[in-house]
This record gives sequence, structure tokens and C-alpha cells, in this order.
Amino acid sequence: MAKRKLDALGNVKSHSGFANDPARLKKLQGQLDLAASVAEIKRQDAAAAAALKSTATAELALKAPAAVQRLKEKQGDVGALTMAEMGAIAFINFNGHVLKGPKQVHIDGLQKLIAAQPSVLNLAAPAAPLLALTMAPAAPTPPTPAPAPAAPAKLAPALTLAVPPSLALNRSRRGV
Repeated sequence: MAKRKLDALGNVKSHSGFANDPARLKKLQGQLDLAASVAEIKRQDAAAAAALKSTATAELALKAPAAVQRLKEKQGDVGALTMAEMGAIAFINFNGHVLKGPKQVHIDGLQKLIAAQPSVLNLAAPAAPLLALTMAPAAPTPPTPAPAPAAPAKLAPALTLAVPPSLALNRSRRGV
């Protein structure tokens, strides 16, 4: 079976060979087996990485509440936390934000996150407990009689909704 192949310069050269030659088929089967095994290794590596990432995320989720509590106990001093605790707080409480680098970078990053969204961790000092007001229970009121059925009412006028001027302008341009 004649074939044509391009050489390195882009010239077409004739080439012939047997399509079903046992040596050629063995070589093609070897290439196919190699590609399949490489693909299987890549799939296994990806599955292992996903499992590791899932495990790491689960560990962060378990550490985060205790880390937030410790941060509250330290009156918001981020430097008193470990890097793992800072990472857990940043990842769980700030939408998956990942802190990387040395401890000082962790501290600066978490402080910036807390400053940008202070209500997320609610580190404010707890408010003084409210004094419970004691009131005497109100005397029970007698039940009110049900109103008598009234004559059929007239239909209410149609409600009019206020349309913002920008919408009214758009409607008039469209011919609505």
C-alpha cells in the first residue's frame, strides 16, 4: 500500500509498506499500550491529588472553629495563631482563600482579610448581658366577637405602581 509522507522540509516523498505487517502491528500495539498505561497513571495521580485535597479541606474545616475561638481568646492577635490555624480561618471563613509563604505573610494576609470583612469573624468584644426586664403578666382579655358578615363590597380600584423615570423612558423608546 503506497503512502505519502512529508519530510522535515515539507517535501512529499513516497513511502510504501504493508498495512497489516505483523512487525508493524506489534509496534502500533506497543504504542497503544504505552499511551493507555500513561493515561491510567495520570488518572490515578489525579484521583490521589483530589483525595488529598479533599482530606486537607476536611481537616481545615475541622480546625477552623477552634482557631476562630482561639483568635477571640487572644483578642484578635493573629500572630498568636499557628500557620495551620491561620490557613484554616482564611480558607473556611473567607471563601477558600489560601495563604502561602512564611508566617509573617500569613499574619499580614489574614489581617488584611479580617480588615476587609470584619463581620465575618465577629471579633468584637461581647456586649454586656442585657438585663431582663420583669413585667407582670397582662390580665387576660376577653375574646372579641367575630364581626358580622358585611354586604358585598365594591371592587377596589386598580393599584397603580410607580415606575422609575429610567424605566418609563425605556418603555417610551420601545413603544410599550
